[in-house]
Amino acid sequence: MRPLSLHTSALNDAEYTIFTENLASLLDQDSDDPEAQTLTIREARAWMRGRYPGIPAATIDRVRRDVWCRTRLIAAMV
Repeated sequence: MRPLSLHTSALNDAEYTIFTENLASLLDQDSDDPEAQTLTIREARAWMRGRYPGIPAATIDRVRRDVWCRTRLIAAMV
């Protein structure tokens, strides 16, 4: 699997802070190798449902089916 990466210029400072905080909340903080962790679509979907409770699950599923890939997941988290 290709590792997820984010170019440093992809986000402004505020967006980068939000992104890193959100990503940290999804990953195991006690991991010996944080770069070896994986995030499943199911985990990302559950996170999105908790983060945006006013959005119907069907809408999140439609977005997931239509547009989610590794780079677009980053944009959805910000």
